Amino acid sequence: MKNILLLSLFVFMAFTTYAQIEFNLKTLVPIPVGQQIDMSEELEDFNPSIKFTPTAPSNTNLEDLKEEISLKYPRIAPSVNTEKSVALPPVMLNGFVGYTSSGGSPLDNHMAISNDGMIISVINSVVTIKTTDGSTLANRSLATFSGQIANGVGKFDPRVIYDPINDKFVFICLAGNTSATSTIVVGFSQTNDLTGMWNLYGIEGNPFNNNQWSDYPMISISESELFLTINLIKDNISWQEGFAETLIYQIDLQTGYDGADLTSKMWSDIEFNGTPIRNLCPVKYADETRGENMFFLSNRNFDISNDTIFILEIEDDLNASDPVLSIETRISDLAYGVPPNAQDNNGFLQTNDARILDAILIDDQIQFVGNTRNATTGFVDVYHGIFEDVYDTKTVTGQFVGNADYDLGYPGIAWTGNTFSDKDVIIMATHSSQTKKPGITAVYYDNNQEYSDLIDIKEGTNSIAENSSTVRWGDYSGIQRKYDFPGVIYTAATFGSIGDRAITWINKLASPNTDLSSVEELESIDNILVYPNPTTQKATLQFEMQQYKQIDIVLYNAEGNRIKTMFRDHPKKIGLVEFSMDLTPLESGVYYLKAQIGKEVIKTEKIIKI
Repeated sequence: MKNILLLSLFVFMAFTTYAQIEFNLKTLVPIPVGQQIDMSEELEDFNPSIKFTPTAPSNTNLEDLKEEISLKYPRIAPSVNTEKSVALPPVMLNGFVGYTSSGGSPLDNHMAISNDGMIISVINSVVTIKTTDGSTLANRSLATFSGQIANGVGKFDPRVIYDPINDKFVFICLAGNTSATSTIVVGFSQTNDLTGMWNLYGIEGNPFNNNQWSDYPMISISESELFLTINLIKDNISWQEGFAETLIYQIDLQTGYDGADLTSKMWSDIEFNGTPIRNLCPVKYADETRGENMFFLSNRNFDISNDTIFILEIEDDLNASDPVLSIETRISDLAYGVPPNAQDNNGFLQTNDARILDAILIDDQIQFVGNTRNATTGFVDVYHGIFEDVYDTKTVTGQFVGNADYDLGYPGIAWTGNTFSDKDVIIMATHSSQTKKPGITAVYYDNNQEYSDLIDIKEGTNSIAENSSTVRWGDYSGIQRKYDFPGVIYTAATFGSIGDRAITWINKLASPNTDLSSVEELESIDNILVYPNPTTQKATLQFEMQQYKQIDIVLYNAEGNRIKTMFRDHPKKIGLVEFSMDLTPLESGVYYLKAQIGKEVIKTEKIIKI
């Protein structure tokens, strides 16, 4: 039985000369730990996942808006741009596949990395534990990772965050998309070892017992608390039109790490002028220096054009006797709007709405990103917004970040500075067009408020859309600063792979000003494949390249004598490389291809000529 008892109820109402603001605060009964799991155990795992393909277009107001936007703001062919970017681009250090098979659709990538270099990468249906060289330590389906909590109910929308102060991790996912089955699964690692013990809790996903269920979680942490936001959706109505309200859960971190009864509060009925504020994005602290307060951002995400940004703040921790939630609005100098769906050469990729998808607090500045339509080009861009003086005047400005020949989606942002006087960041997003396969892009924003060129940090090899359809692209991407190495970040997002599959790619990047002299760069080629093998004539070597370093491919005989240097050059692009050669002049026998990047031999492949 899923019951939440309320120990106390506070109702606050504040009035300004401009608007009526309302919210409720409830202290929840302590929640006992639901299960403790050991990630080092070998368990039978059936890896359940689900992909929904609509049989007909959904007739929601959002889809109607997108159709209207596509007609009102048609994509404009790019003109030749002779203007050079002032800022240098991000530095690509490494990259590797997150999970080797497709999960559910969309993937909903998220990730976190510890100071010791343990990575947790989550997608719809799968939790993957990796090291920074791409080695996999563990895979566990969301169903198995969640243990007996909401057992047998579909799990989705996973999120993770690393706590550098306590050197531990927090995990979130949702279970069930009806009021009868909805549960919020919250996990806390007991140590910094991702393959060790976790404490898991189940929070009622229909807290008011009113035919609503929890959707779209977002998380951040203060000095001692976890802040979780979710949207309540009405039964049997789409998420676009069935939205009821956004809740904020304020949860004590230490009780979760200890496996004790979880202490928490729930903020509800968060309204502005009688209308619920939708999709509250918790603002992450840019580094390990954290306070007890938490900011949240929102906007009018279903409008074709709007310049209003909501900024909210919870100023106190759980122990405060008179907690405060402030709600203010500001007008940006640049309007945002619902984006059209992105183009794919096989169809379209859904971009959802114009909600704020990620935000970070750098001292007294908040930088945030989301999807938007660019009214000038007609393409889907990243909206990069900046709040200055967030503890006083809260002025906000915006900028479109994009390219007038492909669409961008689901951006994330991470700080790359060393001191709070630095305001430089790396922004990443997924990309796609009719001629550019779905992949991943990054851009650097420097301390002089200049943007670099957009660079491809992972090129797609195939489409994701199928048969001229409109498919789910993802709801968010993952990005995190490497807290013990300022200037270095990790990202997790979706690219199109063989068989029109959406696959996770994890990147390691750095700002162009980062001192990398102490970085042990990984010289690697992923997914090497030689085919056909054995062969009678032609052989093709296929691999993934992550760095702009010289490639040497040398052919040797069975005795180890060099026959010929087949290739020596730098890659023209990062991504899939296919090198073909004719072995007709060779006698039948065994040969070896040695691949080298820079000065390091990274792979030797045997070839059989018949």
